[in-house]
Amino acid sequence: MTIENDIRLSRLDKTKEAATHANEELDWPNLNKYREDNEKLADTENKGDRIVLIGDSITEGWSNFDPEFFTRNNLINRGISGQTSPQMLIRFKQDAIHLDPNLIIVNAGTNDIAANTGPSSPEMIIDNITSMAEIAMKNSINVTLSTILPVEKYEWNKNVDDAPDRISKVNSALKDYCESNNLIFINYYSAMVNDRKGLRSAYGNDGVHPTKEGYRLRHTCPEGPSNDVYYRGKLLNRTEIQLPDYWEELVDSTTITVNLTPIGAHQHIIVKRIADNKIYLQSNGGIPIHCYYHIFGTRTDGERLIPEYEGESPADYPGNNDEYSVSGYHYDVK
Repeated sequence: MTIENDIRLSRLDKTKEAATHANEELDWPNLNKYREDNEKLADTENKGDRIVLIGDSITEGWSNFDPEFFTRNNLINRGISGQTSPQMLIRFKQDAIHLDPNLIIVNAGTNDIAANTGPSSPEMIIDNITSMAEIAMKNSINVTLSTILPVEKYEWNKNVDDAPDRISKVNSALKDYCESNNLIFINYYSAMVNDRKGLRSAYGNDGVHPTKEGYRLRHTCPEGPSNDVYYRGKLLNRTEIQLPDYWEELVDSTTITVNLTPIGAHQHIIVKRIADNKIYLQSNGGIPIHCYYHIFGTRTDGERLIPEYEGESPADYPGNNDEYSVSGYHYDVK
């Protein structure tokens, strides 16, 4: 009787195991992962400022490194480790569109290059990612695409020997697509690539995934040596610019710079003062102010980025910049 029970229990275990495996195969895009979280969001107030990030482990891991950044900016993380662009495309409506966000940021493609779900051509990856963008635009939701991060080789699939070239091809096509469709394109690649077209060790220690420093770079402006953030927009018939609430805590007010571009007739516009988380402007003759604005400020929650260059003296810095400084910081500071 004991033997019969053991056999029966063994069969039950195998049946359960087979059922679990079958369910996993049926849920290839992993629709169940965020189903409950999505339902909970449906019951909360949507103030129109939700931003959904959809991607793979690079996206999923970001909120682990900096959860406060996600909470503070109402960012909703819908990354799933190991996923490829066709899997994201299947769950795009459930995990992004149906959350009714103001903006969706798509970061996909590296696992396609690594052949996680079978071989994928650059054209297939581009089609999947741009299809997500078109679904968002069709639903009147802002969408931003971003580069695949640089990868020299994938340790889990060494048969992929042309990753840098394929990544560059996809990134170039996505950039062209965004320019053609007037979409914002985020170029993480250029700031994070090394001379072998792989991920710089300062920003990732496994050649694929960012470290804390790499993630920090992803939500700053990488063009300069400081951890800058920016805010931009259009001003019509007003004399003040209201900065986002998070700027007051996040940005050093003494570092704020303001670029103004007048619209229409000649206007002489100056920044009168910066106070109360606002930029107060003044025009010649008190005429109504019409302008675009682009405001920069340095973050207070991290150390200053030190630009890297080869050489031991200012003369070695590319561009032969005699002053070798940007925003008042000297490149020889280590």
